[in-house]
Amino acid sequence: MFWAFIVSVFIACNIFIFSWERAFVTDSLGFSVLVWITYATIRLIRKPTPFWYISLGVLSTIGWLLRPNLLIIPVISFIILVFADKKRKYVALNCIVFMLTIGLSVLYVQANYFYHGYAGISQVVEINLLGQILKFNLPVDPGKEFTFYYNAVQEYRSHNGEPMPFRFIDTYDPTIYIDITKINELQQFVRTVIRSNIITYIVSAIAYIPNVFSDIVILVKVQPQHNNILSYVFYGLQEFYRVVWHSGYLLFLLWPISIWMYKKQPTNIHLILVFLGAVSISEILLTIFMVEDDNPGQEYARLVSIIQPQTYIFFSIMCYNQINKIKQLIASILRGGKSNNLQKCI
Repeated sequence: MFWAFIVSVFIACNIFIFSWERAFVTDSLGFSVLVWITYATIRLIRKPTPFWYISLGVLSTIGWLLRPNLLIIPVISFIILVFADKKRKYVALNCIVFMLTIGLSVLYVQANYFYHGYAGISQVVEINLLGQILKFNLPVDPGKEFTFYYNAVQEYRSHNGEPMPFRFIDTYDPTIYIDITKINELQQFVRTVIRSNIITYIVSAIAYIPNVFSDIVILVKVQPQHNNILSYVFYGLQEFYRVVWHSGYLLFLLWPISIWMYKKQPTNIHLILVFLGAVSISEILLTIFMVEDDNPGQEYARLVSIIQPQTYIFFSIMCYNQINKIKQLIASILRGGKSNNLQKCI
């Protein structure tokens, strides 16, 4: 209980999280929904019930409606819960909830196409992918058949236009936002270009991982003011959490270790670790692969702020487990335990 309180206070004081509480954007709503999805999944790992399975399905649907990137979360939850349900008591319910959640996304795309002529969840996805093409300077020759976008990108680059897709659209044809025919053509153009340059695209996106942990959200940027104690308090919180967030790099090292830990000792706590790490890493990767950083220095920070609670809880549980193992090891040594007992501690 004590450690749970400490971790809760640590997350509650995170200026990069609570600053979004009153921001009426999908990030603030997505943050709350993802916390509930995480809670529901952990409840199901520890003690599965039909109520929480249904809740998970509802929350997951709300999640991808808010942010298409969150569509990966029900996939992760489904896989994790397959391993959690050792007695195979809720296999059918798990499958039904998963298929309904994914099925609703497919129906949503079909309804979008039927009523609006657009085969996708959100046209912002296509615009962001256009931004990725501009940012990574991908060759657009594979998209020659889409004459308007091909010529416009070539001309835009010749004028050294900044890799911001919305500015590109405002420059060449603002009606793209409301013209379904042009949006569909954009969808085909960006996907054709990316498919033809997939290796370059992957390598270029991965190179932006450091930006995720170094960006600062301008919404919460605080500067200390003379004779204002509160400004120093919030500035201290800002700088502290900015430095702490740099530890996020450890996710890519510790998550594989958590998988190894579960494989070696398949307990619920180890499975929860695998789940938390998967949520954090998947959202980081989807962000750098699918979202153009149109506000350099802060966009990535804003987008991944929703997975900071999961990331910090992951680190906290990893540290707590290791501290306990060290204690057990020391206690075993002091008792003069046998080598096989030491092996269990390690």
